[in-house]
Amino acid sequence: MKNTHRNTLLAALLVCLAPAAASAAEGYLTPATNNGSGYMPSGYTKLYFELGDGDWAAKLKLPGKPQQADHVVLSSLSSKYATLDAGKTAFADQVYLPVHDLSNIELRWTASSQRWDVVGGESARVVYGRNQPSQEIESSNHLVTQVGLYDTKRATSLGLPAWAPQGAVLVIANGSSNDVQVRPSSLAGNAGSVCNANQNCGFVYAADGKWHARQGHARVAAQAQLPAPTARWNDVFLGDPAEDIGMQPTMRLPAQGVEGDIYQITNLHGARFTRVLADHTDMPSGIYVTSAHRLVLRYDSARGLWIRQALR
Repeated sequence: MKNTHRNTLLAALLVCLAPAAASAAEGYLTPATNNGSGYMPSGYTKLYFELGDGDWAAKLKLPGKPQQADHVVLSSLSSKYATLDAGKTAFADQVYLPVHDLSNIELRWTASSQRWDVVGGESARVVYGRNQPSQEIESSNHLVTQVGLYDTKRATSLGLPAWAPQGAVLVIANGSSNDVQVRPSSLAGNAGSVCNANQNCGFVYAADGKWHARQGHARVAAQAQLPAPTARWNDVFLGDPAEDIGMQPTMRLPAQGVEGDIYQITNLHGARFTRVLADHTDMPSGIYVTSAHRLVLRYDSARGLWIRQALR
């Protein structure tokens, strides 16, 4: 069944890839044709940006100077996991959007809100309020869901999908003047929450079959035992052990996290001092993070491990 869905998605994705001949206002780029970068340039009314195993970037970013109604279609045929910077999207508080094999996401720039909005794609969807007191968001295979609420498309109570792919992200982009109750049935801890008026509320779907409220970027002090993260993206900086008495010879990842949490460990000094242990990770052995390099690990709730991420 899984292979059947994958084959169907692959066929649909191939249809969605950039046309052979794009108009002058359209562009087709890959990291290789973009100076090796995943940072997409401005200047196109519609930009097709594609990843492949031999033509890939770990970090992606949407155009920084878009015009009204500019579109970006991001597609991946790479087995490597990439992240799309969620800045200037409704998912900004979630820091990044996951880009998996067969991802296909279309976004449009809305000048009035200064935001890139999800408008569709094979792995992304937008759902609008139906002007009903209570609304259930249907389950789907989409990895990215943006729920758009406005005073003309309201909902006062929302039920999140009963099922989604592991690692799926959902945001309630509440642009209405009313608070919205998020019902507890599909939330971690079975506790309801409130998405306030004019607020974006993000969730991630984990292997426990529940949606977890997750957001934020944190700086975590270098220490022997890293704590379970409280934010979606967590930076640890290694300094000079001769000057920082808090530096430890070993560092261990926590036993737990929330699906998609990131620990990024960066060595700001030349010292080869702190060894990151393999405990609770998929690494075969511990490693030293060398100067000016990063170690990025993403929490996989199904495996209960921190998975080392490819950087090139």
